Amino acid sequence: SDGAPDRLVGNVRADRLLEPNATERLQRAPANSVLQLTGHRHGQQVPLEITCTPFLRNGETHALVLLRDIGDRLRAEQRLRFLAHFDPLTQLANRNFLVQRLEQLLSERVALSLLYLDLDHFKRINDALSHEIGDRLLVQVGERLRQLAPEPALLARTGGDEFMLLLEHSDAQQAGQLAEHLIEGFQPPIRINQYECFVSPSIGIASSDGRGSASELLKQVDLALYAAKDAGRNCTRFFSQELSAAAERRRQLEQALRRALDEEQFVLHYQAQVNAAGEPEVMEALL
Repeated sequence: SDGAPDRLVGNVRADRLLEPNATERLQRAPANSVLQLTGHRHGQQVPLEITCTPFLRNGETHALVLLRDIGDRLRAEQRLRFLAHFDPLTQLANRNFLVQRLEQLLSERVALSLLYLDLDHFKRINDALSHEIGDRLLVQVGERLRQLAPEPALLARTGGDEFMLLLEHSDAQQAGQLAEHLIEGFQPPIRINQYECFVSPSIGIASSDGRGSASELLKQVDLALYAAKDAGRNCTRFFSQELSAAAERRRQLEQALRRALDEEQFVLHYQAQVNAAGEPEVMEALL
């Protein structure tokens, strides 16, 4: 697109490549190796992939330099990196990115807290007003969380109507104060077109002094969120060993019930309920 080939002769360094040491790098590079340099064309910078291949002609050494515009490829790679680490709807970090950061901080023994937020009754809004309104509401929720969260916090949308906040150098007290601040911050409704959407978060909190694994902390904060929902929603609960013990009891009970069903261990009995005169009024079924 730049005209006849003779216009390229003798102007590679000065007119085609921006790096001042481009020619030196090309000469030092092993034959057929690939370099990434920056060129300019029509007043714009262009990322280039360059190979330099030496050859002999009439006893003289020449070099064949091939320049390839890799702008489209780099943009595609950048898009893939974005999709791997960020949520395309809210532009927030995704769960994968947050977990990577969490693992890094724990490997460095950094004290931290994790807040796990779930929007109360979001499904009702989504079903009543359409998924399009629901998506726009999630974007606005993400923006409100950005405004309410402290600057160094890592905010992520981890799926559906769930968000996480990772606080570095934070203890449970600081995390609890932030959670209350978030709940207060969601009292004003969010307006989407003609609709006023009242949303409130249930929040689970787990903290670490830098020890433990990411999977353990994620399990703890999940149990804390479950407890916040069980307590009536629009509130905060901290992870405790009692929550862990209760979850283990539920797991054991579920296993026992499944085993009892498989082995047909349940027996059905009918029992009469009588009044004060000893007359039967209803029958109850007992398993």
